Amino acid sequence: MISSGQAFWIRASGSSPTLIADETVKASPTGSFQFYRLSNPSEDKLTISLSNGTAMDQAFLKINPAAKSALDDYDGPKLDNSLFNLSTVSSDNIKMAINATNDFSCSQQIELNIVKPGTTTIPNGNYQMSFEGTGFLWKRSYHDIK
Repeated sequence: MISSGQAFWIRASGSSPTLIADETVKASPTGSFQFYRLSNPSEDKLTISLSNGTAMDQAFLKINPAAKSALDDYDGPKLDNSLFNLSTVSSDNIKMAINATNDFSCSQQIELNIVKPGTTTIPNGNYQMSFEGTGFLWKRSYHDIK
């Protein structure tokens, strides 16, 4: 269920995908639905944020035993912003906003991509990068950012 007034994205992975939704997919307005989130989600997740002081972009790295290191249904490929873009890069060289993988070892490296839209360079300016996480990924050391 999607709560009233909420938006959602759909990533089609088939060769000729079609999504058809008409009035019959709506829930009854008199129905009793409860939307909630867990107060303490138990996820292995790392949020990487990049800010220039006025705008911010984020990329997410998650561990999911069912995911693969290449693009799959647990990933979210990066959609460009107008100022700058932060993404991780999957094992098949796809820029990801959400990069889910089934394993993350101490020796594994995750490539970060920071670019100005339509270029391969980062816009001039001052940036601050921050990391926030939960679970296994937060217990790791983050260094050697080049």
